[in-house]
Amino acid sequence: MTDLNGHHNHMPPTDITALGQAGFVITNPAGRIAIDPWLSDWIEQPEREVPEKRAIRAPIRPENLTGLSAVLVTHGHDDHLDPGAIAAISEANPDAPIVLPAPIASLAVGIGVPEDRLVRAYVGQPIDLGAV
Repeated sequence: MTDLNGHHNHMPPTDITALGQAGFVITNPAGRIAIDPWLSDWIEQPEREVPEKRAIRAPIRPENLTGLSAVLVTHGHDDHLDPGAIAAISEANPDAPIVLPAPIASLAVGIGVPEDRLVRAYVGQPIDLGAV
């Protein structure tokens, strides 16, 4: 690989795969992280009588999203903390912590994520996930 200054560097390759909406999976030799994995066919929105459907089908079913080192959830909206998928993703990746803002931890527990799998993020406090 060559950096922006034309210098050769030996960084391992990193793959970034879009999941739709704001979701991504980032994979490199150090591990695999899912960010905001919204994989449901709908967005549950209390102010709407009919849930909003995805424009494009999710590229993978939640239980098939495996091999994750961690799952990062940026905030509590349904299209980021997917109530229809996060418990299945957690179950399919029993060693992956679910990292999320501390104020939404109870939301995750309420939709089936085991309390002991959560890593609460606080503003300004780093979280060590090892090599990833």
